[in-house]
Amino acid sequence: MKKNLYNTLLMIFLITLLLGVGIIPSIGGTIKIETNNYSDGNILYVGGTGPGNYTDIQEAVDNAEDGDTIFVYSGDYPADIVIDKSIILIGERRENTIIQDGSDGIFVFADGVTIMNFTISFCGGFWDKAGILIRSNDNTICYNNIVNNGVLNGIYLEFASFNYVFNNLIENCQYNGLKLSYSNYNYIYGNMISTNTGMGIIFHDSSNNNIFLNTVSQSYWGGINIYENSNDNLIFYNNLIENNIDNGYDISGNTWDNGAEGNYWDDYTGEDNNGDGIGDTPYQVPGNISKDNYPLMNIYEIPSKLVINGPINGKPNVLYEYSFSATDPNNDDIFYYIDWGDNSNTGWLGPYPSGEILTVSHSWSEKNTYIITARAKDTNGFLGFANNLEIYRSKSHIIYNLLINWFLEYFQMKVRTINS
Repeated sequence: MKKNLYNTLLMIFLITLLLGVGIIPSIGGTIKIETNNYSDGNILYVGGTGPGNYTDIQEAVDNAEDGDTIFVYSGDYPADIVIDKSIILIGERRENTIIQDGSDGIFVFADGVTIMNFTISFCGGFWDKAGILIRSNDNTICYNNIVNNGVLNGIYLEFASFNYVFNNLIENCQYNGLKLSYSNYNYIYGNMISTNTGMGIIFHDSSNNNIFLNTVSQSYWGGINIYENSNDNLIFYNNLIENNIDNGYDISGNTWDNGAEGNYWDDYTGEDNNGDGIGDTPYQVPGNISKDNYPLMNIYEIPSKLVINGPINGKPNVLYEYSFSATDPNNDDIFYYIDWGDNSNTGWLGPYPSGEILTVSHSWSEKNTYIITARAKDTNGFLGFANNLEIYRSKSHIIYNLLINWFLEYFQMKVRTINS
């Protein structure tokens, strides 16, 4: 009875999520999305303790049928997962449901697959590998962390069309963040693509794609790069920040604004004399004749890089208070995620009003140097930049204090003996 109730509630959640209203761009800037994936099949479980739970994601996929949902409890699972059926694969908790240690994280052959709420780490091998590799159509890839991987593309769409890729974090991968080859009519939006050693987003032979509301930053070989035979792509509302070589590159002549607003370029040198938030002169995109005719003067949508304050020195097993704050350009409420650097985290806290200071206490059990890493996201799911604070917990002086107290007591006893 209890399990049937849980199944019903989970199904309601999935259908609400996957049939709900999201976002798709149009030239005029109206934003709407409809996702066609839904589940009318069975629910399989991975990592739980009840009867019928699988221990391995691939085993559950092999035993699933089209239309089934696979729910994966938090834990660590092996990579190189091959999906050849139209299923929903959903993790219990984005940061703690981890797929790792493989060549590809997840390889999707079937149409109509949804993958959400996973972290994919420590995968890679060569240029054609990926955290999530898609060679099919009509898939939804959302709310995943693809971080700290070797030589691979974070998400790779190859011969893949009509896919939705949104609100993923692709960070610290040793190749491209997101790659499209021979892939058309895809919607790529709301992703944070940062500090990858290849390109942020790269196109080859891919046309009619919509790329918007992404933040692409600190990519070693360039931000958004569009190469041969890639036409009629629409790119707007993206933040292009501190990318090496160029923030953008286009040899195929694509559209870099929606007719009213374009992208934020941190190397734009024009002015905004009328104060409308749009640059007065176009931004010339290197590579061809492409221009962003309406470059944005301010970073679009995402929360600010948060501020962390608190003691950087202390002792183990003592609670210390730390404050965290960020602001949102649209005054949306903000969630905070804090990793304490000792294999513990807060999960997402909030939401809190934009600009409100959040105070959280934590203690560390051992002497060491720790890195606090924190990040904000708004209620639309748009991630801000992570920020770090390095702290040092010195060795506790308990033994030292005991020795001092013993010495003082011994000295006082000797003085009393002499005086008597």
